[in-house]
Amino acid sequence: MTFMSAAVATSSGRHRSAALVPILLATVCALTLPAPFVAQRVDSVALALRLNREAGELARQGRLDEAIERARRALALTTQIRGRRHRDVAADLFTLASFYAAKGDYFNAEPLLDEAIEIDKALFGPSHPEVAVDLIGLGKMLAAKPDVAGARAAYEAALPILFAAITDTTLEDYKLAEYMGHCAYGARSLGDLYFAGKQYDLAFQHFLQAEQLYEIVDRQRAIALLTEMAEHKRALGDYKTARIFLGRAETLSHQ
Repeated sequence: MTFMSAAVATSSGRHRSAALVPILLATVCALTLPAPFVAQRVDSVALALRLNREAGELARQGRLDEAIERARRALALTTQIRGRRHRDVAADLFTLASFYAAKGDYFNAEPLLDEAIEIDKALFGPSHPEVAVDLIGLGKMLAAKPDVAGARAAYEAALPILFAAITDTTLEDYKLAEYMGHCAYGARSLGDLYFAGKQYDLAFQHFLQAEQLYEIVDRQRAIALLTEMAEHKRALGDYKTARIFLGRAETLSHQ
């Protein structure tokens, strides 16, 4: 996943249930606050959500400067409504950081992402899977920068948390699929970094972990990864294993 696609994917807020927020807020506030205040607050929440949706659409069109402007306005509104230490603020920080990173502006992206991670650590604890998702995002940005050591550290910190999370039998299906997807991406990306550093055993260990997860959540990515693994094995002179990977890819493509 490129930073452009990551930015678009996060533009509605990683932690938000966007359609329900204004309704729930109006219901709760109406019981305790004056009507004009309630209306203004609900309008502000709705505007922040709309700005984030517009930012995502602009990013899809490659209009990143305009996307950043919308995302900055959304962040300011969310901060005004929620206070700075809130999960929705962390989501908006993450989104804005992703847009900056998609432009290659890591100077502005990195502190925003660092703040999002610190907010989520304070809210959820350092070993929560939402923090691990943040760390995967940090790894993407650092790998693109490129800061290989920093990216490896971020992925290595995130993956044990996510692997533990996906064994939780109480997770709802949609959240399990989400964490599996992030885990697969992190394992595959860490494998790429190990392969580039000629640590081939570690690379294929992570490639295989990613491929197994992709078979569950995204078969086309599993096929693509198996094909790439076969190419790597051929380049290393291991034609037997390359044929095994290609055979598995062929089997998946016909299932």
